Amino acid sequence: TSRWITFGGSYPGMLSALTRLRFPHLVYGSISSSAPLNAQIDMTGYNDVVASSAAAEIVGGSPRCRDVIRAGHVKVGELLKTEDGRSELASMFNICDASSLDDRKNQEA
Repeated sequence: TSRWITFGGSYPGMLSALTRLRFPHLVYGSISSSAPLNAQIDMTGYNDVVASSAAAEIVGGSPRCRDVIRAGHVKVGELLKTEDGRSELASMFNICDASSLDDRKNQEA
């Protein structure tokens, strides 16, 4: 049985580290750079950095890009509030187990 080494930076780095913690029998090591490992429900500091990057023209972003991303998150939040909305999300994102969207813990913003 082969064991894996995961790696990533920023959010993927957080996933890399958490994967190692969750699956130590599968993941031999994890390289995690600039990862927000002190995760919180409302990570405003991290969210501000991501929003700033989405608006930065030097990396291909723009204020309009940031605003479209923000509006998309608001829309997803609204869709999660109703059964029809959750069905629409399941279809839109091809979610295998659509019932997972009914769990309130999976609806937290």
